[in-house]
Amino acid sequence: IDDIPAERMQDNTWWAMVACNNMKPSFARLYNFLLPWLAGKPLAAAIADTCNEPCSAYRTTPRRVKAPHYRSLLEAVRYLLLWRGLAPAKVKTITFNLRRQYLKFIVNDLTCLKVLSDSDRHLIKLGCRQLAHAAVKQAKARLISPFQLQTVKTDIDAVDHVMGAMEHHSDIDYPPPPLLNLDTTGDRHTTWFKHPLMDRLLRSDDTSGLAGAPRDVPHCVPVNLLKVPERVDTFTQAVEALRHCEILCRMITEQKSSFGEQNSSLLILSLIEHTVTHVVPVPRAARDPMHPMCLWNTPLLYAQQLETCLLVQRICHHFLATFKKISIHDLNEPYWDGVRLVVTGALFVMVDSMLRRLPTDFPSVISEQLLGYDGEGAYGMGPGYFAQQSEIMRSISPELTIVRTDVLDYFQHLEIPEYNVFFTWERGTKNHQSLDEFILAICRRLGWNQTATHTWDYVISDMMTDDNAGWVLGYSYPEWLPYRDMSILFKMQMAQHRFCPAPPVSLSWSWDQRRHSFEVVDVTSSETVRMQCKRGVRYLSKADASTHSAPYKISTENDLLHIKNLPDFGGVLNQRDAELLFSYLTVPYLRVPLVLSFFATHDRVHLLRHEELQHMLDATLFEPHRFAPFGCNRAPVMVPTEEKQLLATPFGLLLNELHRSPESFIASVLSLLKQGLECDSGTPYSTEVDLILYTVRLAVRVESAITFYVRHATRTHPSVHRDLRDVSLSADTLTTLLEGLETLSHVLLDEVRNMLEAWIAQCVKKYREIASNPEADKSDLDEQVERACLLHTHLVLVHRNLSADDWDLRSVATFLSSVIYLQNRYSWGNDELPVPEFELFQVFHLQRRAVIGWLSADGGTDRAAALEAMVRIATDSGGRLAK
Repeated sequence: IDDIPAERMQDNTWWAMVACNNMKPSFARLYNFLLPWLAGKPLAAAIADTCNEPCSAYRTTPRRVKAPHYRSLLEAVRYLLLWRGLAPAKVKTITFNLRRQYLKFIVNDLTCLKVLSDSDRHLIKLGCRQLAHAAVKQAKARLISPFQLQTVKTDIDAVDHVMGAMEHHSDIDYPPPPLLNLDTTGDRHTTWFKHPLMDRLLRSDDTSGLAGAPRDVPHCVPVNLLKVPERVDTFTQAVEALRHCEILCRMITEQKSSFGEQNSSLLILSLIEHTVTHVVPVPRAARDPMHPMCLWNTPLLYAQQLETCLLVQRICHHFLATFKKISIHDLNEPYWDGVRLVVTGALFVMVDSMLRRLPTDFPSVISEQLLGYDGEGAYGMGPGYFAQQSEIMRSISPELTIVRTDVLDYFQHLEIPEYNVFFTWERGTKNHQSLDEFILAICRRLGWNQTATHTWDYVISDMMTDDNAGWVLGYSYPEWLPYRDMSILFKMQMAQHRFCPAPPVSLSWSWDQRRHSFEVVDVTSSETVRMQCKRGVRYLSKADASTHSAPYKISTENDLLHIKNLPDFGGVLNQRDAELLFSYLTVPYLRVPLVLSFFATHDRVHLLRHEELQHMLDATLFEPHRFAPFGCNRAPVMVPTEEKQLLATPFGLLLNELHRSPESFIASVLSLLKQGLECDSGTPYSTEVDLILYTVRLAVRVESAITFYVRHATRTHPSVHRDLRDVSLSADTLTTLLEGLETLSHVLLDEVRNMLEAWIAQCVKKYREIASNPEADKSDLDEQVERACLLHTHLVLVHRNLSADDWDLRSVATFLSSVIYLQNRYSWGNDELPVPEFELFQVFHLQRRAVIGWLSADGGTDRAAALEAMVRIATDSGGRLAK
């Protein structure tokens, strides 16, 4: 370290810290804090400034525990000698003479000892050999004379003579105890002789009393995820599906040691997401035109109402508690955010809908008041910023987008007056007049004390206390507690931004008299919940031009004219194409076909090598954007229109494009996929692999949307069988979708699948070569496994949209082999794949019933062949086909 200021070198505080560090040595403190402060810059920068000086040449670091202090002093002396101008050869002579002087010290010390152990003799002989080696090197360099070399030999002989005259003490002078004759049977093949020398561990004391109570081996109960039905048609079936979901989540949680921590978390998330978005429909509000056909519109008893509310609350707790355990990559966060926000919203709507139905035996006073018993209008909670924040979620599942629309339609049709909206947690936790009026109305009806007890006491009290009468609301009407907790859990999904921790699950409520607001504490972490909702989106969309042009803001096409140099994404995009691309992003309603055709034409597919452009295209296609409320399906009168909601869509831009203009859209996707496949050079080690795999992922996700529309229109969708508002597919549109789906599926299941299997075979071959070569770098094995996991991931995605009738031997064998390979070789929970891990488990869950059905229906030959192929691929012992 050079150029140290004198005032820093003379600083008493610094020297005091050095002294403290000497008393309790810490290399991290020395190199991370003390020396950087002294240098006035990071230590790496200080070393870089002097790394080329001849005095500071790198030398071997000490490797023994007791050597660093000696070696550090030796290096310091060596540096000072070089710094003072001494030649390197002279410096080596000085270090050689130090070694020789140490040898003389050894001779002097040996005269004071009578006994010398084997280990000490070995160290002394090692020092003598090192001195002899150094002397020979000095003689070859003609730095010492032959006479001096002879003197060194004389000194070494003197050491040998003194050691020979000393008493020898062997380290093995005390042999082990004699062998015990424990062989009483004469059969050495079945007794202790199989474990030689174990008889020396015999303990003579009695140890029979030390044995504790026997521990039972944990009994692993199989978890049958197929207990959740494929679809429900009645309210009773919906509740049973939710009950099975909650029981399965609890079984997986309690047996996570058998499933694996991260594996069990992903299983729970995919199970709940599938149940909410594919199986149990979102309830309809009373004023919704589709309410009479809603299965939730069924007479029920008070016990059913309460049980369902508590059941949904437990499922929500499982869902959010599991999210705490998941490690999410920043780039995949929009996918995870959409699932968390929409599923939690759907669960709250179920609770709210249940409390807005009057039981036939015992109508709850809370239900009556929510429905507007006093004639002043209905009470309830609004959606907050759900619509705005869900605009930028990336929905890779069409069913998730449908549920988002159902949640927003439910809140719209509640038609709660503004002055009766309470639980506005997105604005903070302060008490509001509407909540006071709701509680006071209940108190007046029941004759409860309205003066000595504050209204907030009825909100916060869960347990019976002597100094607070507010406990009676939650005690007498327990359905109030899940409604209250679910309301803030739902709003907290909007409060969390990307740097906030996961939302709490178990809540404890209290009243802060000083701030005149509720205080909600997470029981598990004892942290106070802070509501920090943003009125708009939580983070910028990758489909927003301003995200890529910071610090410049691009709202319209005219803004592009004021930016001298548009972003070129590392030089891959010229200014002409950049201006064209950014101008497309300024018109959100039209951006899907424009941006997609931009990359699919003029050989621009190679631009998608850049990861940022991949995320831009993903955001353009899979973000739903602005939501169109019920009744906003009319055409604009003016262009450009001042009514922005008329440029919104009910189910997102992707589904809207497939509904309105499927032919050109599907053609662009097919062109993009085929251009990507043309870049295949026949090896998974090509620089084009990431580009090809991206086009495959994009095609599979678009195929999911097309498949949804086709199955819904033909009434073959396993769960969504109701009409979609503002969606009416004509015969021509359906024909276009069917033809496009057939072509896209053929490319994915033929060309893409063959390519991926060929690549995997090359990875396995390379893996075997490295494993069989003893001189190969074994770290390359991990690289081959990671590459194979990436390819198997895309093989799983290719089978995402197969129907139950499409499965055959090849599909089952390939799908199961990839699933088992990933389960055995990939470390779940890191979220390091370009595909969100949740998306893979979503595919597992979607196809589990169909694959098991095929295996169960097969006569036996094909099933055995599929399972044998799975074993070969999972163990790297062969391919899908036996040789």
